[in-house]
Amino acid sequence: MAPSDRLLDVLNAWLSTTSVPGGPVVARLTVETASGASLFAKVSEAQVARLGHLLATDDAVLTAHSASVGGHGG
Repeated sequence: MAPSDRLLDVLNAWLSTTSVPGGPVVARLTVETASGASLFAKVSEAQVARLGHLLATDDAVLTAHSASVGGHGG
């Protein structure tokens, strides 16, 4: 399985297990791979918060953000 296909599988599983049926949609997420495979999902406020937390605690994301603001993280 190509890494991009794996990404779509992981995102789909995460979105499915964290969804709240009937919850309000606050965002739409579309991911399309170079091979043309894609995922479209309606995302709730809770999912946005969880995803934001996951990304905010990822070392690579923190390093990239720090570099983008000239080393003045935050």
